[in-house]
Amino acid sequence: MDKLLPLLVLMLSLGLTSRVPAFPEDNHAKVIVDLHPVSEGSLKRGTSTLRSIKLTAAKPAELKKGLGEEAAIYGILPVRASKYGMLVAIIESADAKAGKIYLDANGDGDLTNDKATHWEPLGTPAFGGLATVEIAEGPVTLRLFRYTPEFYNPDHKPDKKIPDRPLYYSREDAREGKAIFGEKTYTLALTEFAATGRYDLVKHDGKNINVGLYIDRNGNDHFERDFELYDLGLPFTLAGKTYELDAVAANGSTLSFRRSQSSVPERPLPLSAVGQPGIAFRCQSLDGKLVRFPKDYRGKIVLLDFWSQGCVPCMRAKPELARAFARHHERDFEVLGVCLDKVDELREIRDVCLKHGMTWPQLYDGQSFDGPVAKCYGVRSLPCAFLLDGTTGILLATPEDLRRDNIEVTLSKVLAIREGLRESLKQTPVEE
Repeated sequence: MDKLLPLLVLMLSLGLTSRVPAFPEDNHAKVIVDLHPVSEGSLKRGTSTLRSIKLTAAKPAELKKGLGEEAAIYGILPVRASKYGMLVAIIESADAKAGKIYLDANGDGDLTNDKATHWEPLGTPAFGGLATVEIAEGPVTLRLFRYTPEFYNPDHKPDKKIPDRPLYYSREDAREGKAIFGEKTYTLALTEFAATGRYDLVKHDGKNINVGLYIDRNGNDHFERDFELYDLGLPFTLAGKTYELDAVAANGSTLSFRRSQSSVPERPLPLSAVGQPGIAFRCQSLDGKLVRFPKDYRGKIVLLDFWSQGCVPCMRAKPELARAFARHHERDFEVLGVCLDKVDELREIRDVCLKHGMTWPQLYDGQSFDGPVAKCYGVRSLPCAFLLDGTTGILLATPEDLRRDNIEVTLSKVLAIREGLRESLKQTPVEE
């Protein structure tokens, strides 16, 4: 931050705005990607998602050979081991302390001639395991688990009603590769959320993504669902240009994009480095006024402070923040609070603000981390704050720079450099 700050503040003082240069026009009609299989690790990489199926004691019509006299519950997974999917059966002990799972991986309706599937107790009151099945398009690795009754009734209350317990599943394997969009190389991941075993079935009911395209836009080698996940079946904008799917192999080995005629806004990236432009927004404050950021804060230095009543470090830092606000307010320092408490806590929030001397404007919509401001700034944990220039919206200090013990040091440094540059500009003679 020390190296960038003088240049940034000089730009702010001169009224300049930082802009990412536009990429030159791309003359290629398509972007073609070769993708290699990643057998495990999608959960750690952030690319898997859970879905569920209902289980029933009724034997399905697809069952040709069962498990003898043992009582089982059945379901159909969407993996295309056959034309109807893949039959699954679970057998549990009477107290649900032990269990087995059977998958009809070859799709012949016989549950006795397939490879055994690992099924063991998990850390939570649940059983789970990984299973890899071979279908025409190649191997499919599934993560499967089912909660035990204890999960829903930890106190073992005799009158507690236990809901139907579904089987949860996700496809754990994925495809990854690299592609050049504009002038930058990105890491991509293709994840088949529907777990059919086919990456070319991109159409869906409008609610759930069947095939997800992850693009590591910030280059941190991890895929962030909130701003790096795209629906492979829909157009997306990257580096100022809009693309759409041209073709994808059923097994996900190859993928190609073409330029789209659609107009789709590019998703903003959360702020992570000094010098990035902030994200503009409009919200109503607790006092009913419309706040337009950064438009309403021209000429100011603004601390965007995300907090909640239940965040102990947040509340411990509030007295120091109130002192900093009182000390530097006349130097064009402002604070804009964003409370991430859940719905119906308005009265408590007002009381807390009064108690801790938080006299600056507060935004609150009851959506917690799902609120639009928290989402566009990528806030996932608290405490979290950003220091921005109100004229341009440029980030001057990251959350790391603004931890409780650093707020005064960082703020004083920013304001001192800013004021020094302003004074030097006043003394610079203007050529006739």
